Amino acid sequence: MVSVIKTPKMQLIHDVQRYSLLQFVGMDFIIFDSVGKMRGLPRNSNSVTVGTTLDQIMIENPYFIPQSPIFAVPQAMGPSTIETRFNKGELSWNLYQLVIGFGADDDKLLEYIRIYIDYTLAIFLQKLISYVLLYPERMLYLKSLDNKQKLDILKDKASHFPFENYGYESGFIFNTVLILIDAIGNKLNSETSLLPLLTEIDESDQNNWNLLVPAQFDSERIQNLTELTETFRTLLHSMKPDLISGIPLSKINNIVNNPPDLVRLCFDNRALEIIAHIWQDLFEPANNPPMVFLFFKNEIVKIFEYFSKSKPVSVAELLGISLDRIKKFLDTIIGENLESNLAFITSRPSSELVLNLFRSLKSDINNNRPNPATLSMLYSFWWLLQSTPLLYQFHERAEQFIESWTVLPGNVKKYNSGRLDPINLCQQIFPSIVNKSIGDVLSEAPSFEIIYNKNKEQSMEFVRRASIPGGLTKILSEMRGVPL
Repeated sequence: MVSVIKTPKMQLIHDVQRYSLLQFVGMDFIIFDSVGKMRGLPRNSNSVTVGTTLDQIMIENPYFIPQSPIFAVPQAMGPSTIETRFNKGELSWNLYQLVIGFGADDDKLLEYIRIYIDYTLAIFLQKLISYVLLYPERMLYLKSLDNKQKLDILKDKASHFPFENYGYESGFIFNTVLILIDAIGNKLNSETSLLPLLTEIDESDQNNWNLLVPAQFDSERIQNLTELTETFRTLLHSMKPDLISGIPLSKINNIVNNPPDLVRLCFDNRALEIIAHIWQDLFEPANNPPMVFLFFKNEIVKIFEYFSKSKPVSVAELLGISLDRIKKFLDTIIGENLESNLAFITSRPSSELVLNLFRSLKSDINNNRPNPATLSMLYSFWWLLQSTPLLYQFHERAEQFIESWTVLPGNVKKYNSGRLDPINLCQQIFPSIVNKSIGDVLSEAPSFEIIYNKNKEQSMEFVRRASIPGGLTKILSEMRGVPL
């Protein structure tokens, strides 16, 4: 493999964008998992099932649940670990007091409550991350400051904010924002462990998130992989919970005798509203378009060209069918009005437009699984943002998406593509990498030689055109845009 020349600052910005993108998708999975549990649709027998048949649990839009779920109170089953969890800082004092005072199975009741808490915080964090996705260069700048400099900026942004009207101390809010700045867009040591959220899906939707192993992919695990565990705990302490019991029997369906106690969980989320307000001011655009979205807009349409320029090391006879699979994969992405959506975001940047583009879950009472086309788009963005985008890696993803796979006993995958199974030939078909600094494909020549040759060719072409009678006048006219 050869090295790729890149602008260091550009790649730092792309890194912040790439890690933020994976954190955003991680929050999407937590929303998917939480909604499934609230609707009583566990992914396997070990998942929590909220014991209720209320119509209110029939959630259509996974990103908008107007009220918290109603659920049956679990009967006390013996010793509780809730005190230990409280001592570890995993729940707030208010929540601890409510749970232990309810006379139920503390651990199970808390587990039910945490489903809705995780859902609420994932929705909130997606909102914050959407601003970082718009302006990662702003986040990179904030991360470069020390805490005193960051606090000075926060105090300036919030100088007119009436904290006293909300019942929160400014110091608590500022410290929470500092934690968020440190956590969002940071280097993810488990980046490859998060990739299944972008790749474990095929065009037919036969393979999707609902088949991911819960032991590896649940809310707690995703918080850890996205390195947002401490962020979730900090935000939890800003939420003031309350429990409402005594749900009228008229609200209960299919329960005849001895109905269980039912509760609904409510939160005072004003602290989150304050944080969101300050966060928006931190990323207020300076009348400049979001540069990374301009990059996406320019590069997404060039991907197929990169493959068409690459020369196979061997197995050239497979080039045609491989290009066909890549084209079909790209058609899935670009066919979703991607170019127009990117153009709209670059001309009118907003958090709402980013949320609409990046959120993948379907609005369907029976199926909230992610849209395959959206995850394919996000994978393409992630791939482009790497310092050295590998063509064979993108080819593998296209083959998996179009041809799909079956899972054999022992959780072993058998791919349907002849380019992947029984031998993976992708690296032989497409051995090149993308040089992001000059928008070219590199195979065997060193990067500096590619650039030198490109500049030499341009110089020779200029001399050739200028030597033609009237050529210099024509060149200057083209450059100035007006006749001499």
